[in-house]
Amino acid sequence: MKAFQEPATYSWDALGEQVLAYFLNWEWVLFFLILLLVLVTLISLLVALVQGGVCSSLWEFARRGKRPTLESFFAGGKANLIPLVCLQALLFLLGLVFFMATMSVFGILGLLGFFVHSSFIGLFFVCFFLGLPSVFLWIACLFLLGAYGQVCMAHLTSGAFAKDFGKAFKEFNQGKERSWFAALLTLLWEQLRITTGGMVEAYGLFKANRWRVAVGMVVSFLLFIVLMFALGMVFGILRLIPLLGLILFLPADLLIRWSLSAMSEVYFPALAIGLLAEDE
Repeated sequence: MKAFQEPATYSWDALGEQVLAYFLNWEWVLFFLILLLVLVTLISLLVALVQGGVCSSLWEFARRGKRPTLESFFAGGKANLIPLVCLQALLFLLGLVFFMATMSVFGILGLLGFFVHSSFIGLFFVCFFLGLPSVFLWIACLFLLGAYGQVCMAHLTSGAFAKDFGKAFKEFNQGKERSWFAALLTLLWEQLRITTGGMVEAYGLFKANRWRVAVGMVVSFLLFIVLMFALGMVFGILRLIPLLGLILFLPADLLIRWSLSAMSEVYFPALAIGLLAEDE
């Protein structure tokens, strides 16, 4: 009670140490790790279900002109659930490698800048001729990685690997009677192998015809970012209007941004599928 009666003069160090010791207990750490793993798994499954349903519905519309229904949406999401979860894992590893390579490059540039910081010409050379191109190259690779992920998702949900995925599930159903755990590991390995093969094929489609698909996706990303940035500037100015900015333009800004973000989850897969469907 003394802490609440005299908060200004109370020594909070002892209380902070007790709280820190309590929450740094291995049981709490394990609990939070398990909770984090469960949340990441649920989010990954939900995203894969939605993306699989969207992409399969878009493929049906592109090939047969069939309008999507809730039944076809959930059927497509269920059929593509595990492949897209494997794709998420592989893209995460690819992004991790890209992040480590980026940190290594910028770390080397930082060391070079430290060694030549006393020389204006040397520092100018490192910043302008090495640092600036590296930043632009990093941004370009980031856009390419995002576009490549969309093309991989579109290619994996095209139905080209349906027989392979079906064979893997058939072997799982046959093997789980002998050893459920071994059959599950075999299923995951086969799914990862097929997904990796699909990513390799998607890269071939990605760079085909002088990188036509890659350029189309990257330009669309750039236009979307420019649009979001322009809207942010416009509504940022409009929000400065007294009272009206808070009541009208702030909710409008949030609504438009959320709507465009939701639309992008359909537009970019649709663009990737449209570009791939042209070559079929």
